[in-house]
Amino acid sequence: PICSYHKAPPVFHETAKFWSCCPNKKAYDWEDFQAIPGCQTGFCTDVKDDDLQGKKEFLGGCDLRDAANGESQLKSIDDF
Repeated sequence: PICSYHKAPPVFHETAKFWSCCPNKKAYDWEDFQAIPGCQTGFCTDVKDDDLQGKKEFLGGCDLRDAANGESQLKSIDDF
């Protein structure tokens, strides 16, 4: 059967919940988050994609900061 899904992992940052492939569709409670429709369609399967092996299954605030800053290291107070 054909199903609807998101192509990228979810993000849980503070109270916001959204799919990293659909950043403009944020939810603040679990039911609303689960109701966000998928952005891709394909055939349903319960087998994990080999392309996702070793990648994170969900993202958080530190992942968003790293992506925005080019994965820069945190600075020590001595670096200022």
